[in-house]
Amino acid sequence: MPTQHRMDTDSPYQDGSPWPCMRADVRNTGRSPLLHAGVAAEAAPPIRCWTTGNAIFSTPVIGADETVYVGSADKRFYAFDPVTGTQRWSFETGECIDSAGCIARDGTVYFVSCDAGLYGLGPDGEERWRLNLFENRGHFTPSTIFWWEGNVVLGPNGLLYAGNDDFNFYAIEAGKGVRWAYLTGLHIWAAPAFGPDGSVCVLSFDRNCYLFDRETGGVRWRTNTGNFVVSSPAIDDAGIIFFGSFDGHVYALDGGSGRVRWRTATAGPIYASPALAEDGVLYIGSSDCCLYAIDTARGRVVWSFYTGDAIRSSAAIGPDPENRAPYLVYFGSGNGILYCVDPDGRRRWSLRTVSEGNVLDSPNINASIALGRSGLAAATASGKVVYVPFRHYMSDPDDPLLDHNPRDGYPEAGLFLYSVAPGGSMSAEPTDAAAEPVVAEPSQPLSLRLLARLNGQTVPARLDPQDVEVLIDPPRPFRITLQPGGTQMNVVPEGAAPAAEEAVTVRARGRIGGQSAATVTARVPIRFLPAVDAPSIGALPDLPFRVTHMSVYDPPIVPSFDQIGIASLTMQVRIVRADEASGRVAAWGVEKFGFAADGEAVQVAMARHLFYAFGGTYESGRLVLTARDCAFELTAFPAPLDTLRLSGTWEGAEGPCRGSSLIAELDVAGRFRKLAGGSGGLARGARALARMTDLVRRWVPDSATAAQSLPLLVRFLARVVPLGVQMLRREMHGPWGLVGDDGWFRGIGSFRARADRPLDTAALEVRSFRYQPASHAIVAEIAARAGHESSLNTVVPGIAVVDTQGNEPAPLRYNTATEVKREPGRVSVELGLPPSVSAGTDRWCAYLMLDVTPLAELVF
Repeated sequence: MPTQHRMDTDSPYQDGSPWPCMRADVRNTGRSPLLHAGVAAEAAPPIRCWTTGNAIFSTPVIGADETVYVGSADKRFYAFDPVTGTQRWSFETGECIDSAGCIARDGTVYFVSCDAGLYGLGPDGEERWRLNLFENRGHFTPSTIFWWEGNVVLGPNGLLYAGNDDFNFYAIEAGKGVRWAYLTGLHIWAAPAFGPDGSVCVLSFDRNCYLFDRETGGVRWRTNTGNFVVSSPAIDDAGIIFFGSFDGHVYALDGGSGRVRWRTATAGPIYASPALAEDGVLYIGSSDCCLYAIDTARGRVVWSFYTGDAIRSSAAIGPDPENRAPYLVYFGSGNGILYCVDPDGRRRWSLRTVSEGNVLDSPNINASIALGRSGLAAATASGKVVYVPFRHYMSDPDDPLLDHNPRDGYPEAGLFLYSVAPGGSMSAEPTDAAAEPVVAEPSQPLSLRLLARLNGQTVPARLDPQDVEVLIDPPRPFRITLQPGGTQMNVVPEGAAPAAEEAVTVRARGRIGGQSAATVTARVPIRFLPAVDAPSIGALPDLPFRVTHMSVYDPPIVPSFDQIGIASLTMQVRIVRADEASGRVAAWGVEKFGFAADGEAVQVAMARHLFYAFGGTYESGRLVLTARDCAFELTAFPAPLDTLRLSGTWEGAEGPCRGSSLIAELDVAGRFRKLAGGSGGLARGARALARMTDLVRRWVPDSATAAQSLPLLVRFLARVVPLGVQMLRREMHGPWGLVGDDGWFRGIGSFRARADRPLDTAALEVRSFRYQPASHAIVAEIAARAGHESSLNTVVPGIAVVDTQGNEPAPLRYNTATEVKREPGRVSVELGLPPSVSAGTDRWCAYLMLDVTPLAELVF
């Protein structure tokens, strides 16, 4: 029998609050404190739905008066009243919000933002206190960003605890400041849990589970779990610690020693946190699309429930309004559906939160479920906050968005292909059973997912890339890509499509579990949306637009790493050259990170920008743009890409937002080979060392000496060097499904678009714009007129070079080939050209760009 410990019983949270923090209580059990109170018989409010300005990945918390508090990627923290259905207030911060808040005894709502701020607000939304970590740096960190992504909670001692992307875990006294901090080896996203005898447990991306003394910050023990962990730990009555890992396992650790008691495998990385029922059963979702019920005593899987999409939303244990079961389990899935299941694994009900017609937005419910007195609160990647009464499935059983099927609704046995929308939603029926054709835009990829079933259960399956045959009728050029993991294929069109419809026939072989390969054949009819009254190709250079709400739903590990970071970014795009005869276009894109509205760098040690040189086609409003050998911002760092493809149909004045799709590809194996070999290896290493030296100078705070920081740097290196070795050996990312067997990363998703405002350049003048033979470069200088010097603070100059013969961008790495220098009132930019771009031929046209506004042209 496990040793029994006395747990802290004093709650630091608001009296009467049904869900005051991310996981409901100080031990992160995910269990409603009102579980045994049942559901009141009186009438509850109807379903409520509020929309914010961007995606939501943070968990709502609920006050004693049932007010729902939640933050959004639109940089605002909201208070919604489900009783009246109104928004009570919103509070604007300087960056997106990716963490749950918590509600103190006195009603203060604490939350953190990615602007490095920890805020304390009154119930009326008025600010009571603020701590900005970036402005009050007092601790050494090797990180480049100071985003608060660790969920903030209150300890039994009244201190606030949270992890930051500066790799530190903090204990903070509200109204004063940091009590103590501990430098781990990487980011901390998990919510800490409080165990027996004054301890606090937290997990870090550095693969370690830490148990601290919550008063002093002293480490009692740490256990290396071998892989990244973002799952928040839950602690049972005996002090045993439970969590999930990106290695696909659920762990149980002894609270006294940190020793692993058991670990249980799922078929995919785990992002969600566990919920602990009083009967000794743990509930946790996995990116393998299943919710698992696990016996906490032995780690045995009792049952699993398949949803059809990755589960990142942490389950919550709450009351049964019919009193048929001791409790019900509530959770959300990546398909945008809320589920309620009985303790025996049967569905009581499920509710779709995204209409079936909305195929572009990512429907993912990443946020954990919060349970109120009369209903549950959930938030979605489409920016919606939903409040669903516990009794809704009883009071309105005919709601078309409800499903009462006690089983998961998928076939009993066989191999099947399902179509997947650009936002990630899988079709309800296999392609061969679908009554209606897939509705799409001609440039939109057709994505098909393989599903294998045995005895009513989903089993591992993968496509054989050597035995996939695709036929498009009527014929047009296309290419086939296979997602990492082998369960999804994409048919990417690359030529003009027929006006109305086509059919894609797929024949593929897949493997069901450990059995021999079986063949699946599907004919997918596609009906194209009609052409729209779109602008002419000649009008495109006058119509800049912004790409927003970007998402990559597959591989499933990508949203687990960087959902809100990608969704919060904006890319400005403008067509700079369009040829009506061929339909070819060239475009320029700029993506900024870490800049405030006045142009000053905020929240990050290194504000930066990225350039994109796109080539593509435009036909009847349908735009396809592809940038090659570029980089993509991930907020912590830019990631290299071989190609970034954006496609969509121009709708109204907004831009290519109808049928929009995003494909990002990188030959990871090829990049590693180039990095390891080649004559430029030493030079690249020297440049990397120089950049690292510069970074270290930025990392050491003004208030700390190098001697004080040295022990922390040694500790950091002791954590991160073994991690790097594991990465190189594929011991870390092997289970993630990030890279395919062919060595390629292929991300697929969607975006939105909206019209951009033209840049006012009246106060600026181009001093020079010329080809410089000595350095084989294009150089330019832009100056601001007297009194308008600040107009250059917020803009980024760049130079785009286009081959006039094919209307294609010049093949070069614009981000590394461009050098920008700023002086008061003026800015200069230089673009180094490769040998393949030869001057004196009048073949090349250079465009001097300010953000995405062209200032001058140069034919050379």
